[in-house]
Amino acid sequence: MRKCLFKMNNKQLLKKIEFIKEEQNKNWKNLIYGKGDLYQSYDELNIKGKRNTKKRIKQYELKKYLHESFDILDIGCNCGFIDLQISNLVFSVEGVEINPYLVKIGNKVKEHLNIKNVNFHNKSFEDFKGDGVYDVIFSFASDEVADGLSNLSYEDYIKKIVSLLNREKYLFYES
Repeated sequence: MRKCLFKMNNKQLLKKIEFIKEEQNKNWKNLIYGKGDLYQSYDELNIKGKRNTKKRIKQYELKKYLHESFDILDIGCNCGFIDLQISNLVFSVEGVEINPYLVKIGNKVKEHLNIKNVNFHNKSFEDFKGDGVYDVIFSFASDEVADGLSNLSYEDYIKKIVSLLNREKYLFYES
């Protein structure tokens, strides 16, 4: 576990997350993941979610494939809790998420944990332009989402991933 200088206590963080979730429930028309609850959890901070982030990291054996020099791209990162959990194992992580409320939550947790090597981009994957190639790309159930916000065909989705992936490294793909 990394040393953290918390800018707010955990109770304050949870209150801020609840407020953002309420905003999302009122204003985000494309709410399908978690149905108002969070999709991902962050156990150390007592943030509950439908899927346990630590268990997913273990199940996918991510740590086995990560290196401190790696740049990671996470397509459809949701709150970015996987990205934040692995941030101490890699050089950098970029998460792409179209839902602005999930990005706000991810940034609140990132700030709370004082993590500097993770950046969240509030945009669709088709609008994302990476700065180069990535050593690892995560595509966890992001290729065909049910929210109707993506116009990228499956073939174009894969082509874009291939153009961004260091060919000697890893794609983690969950459909």
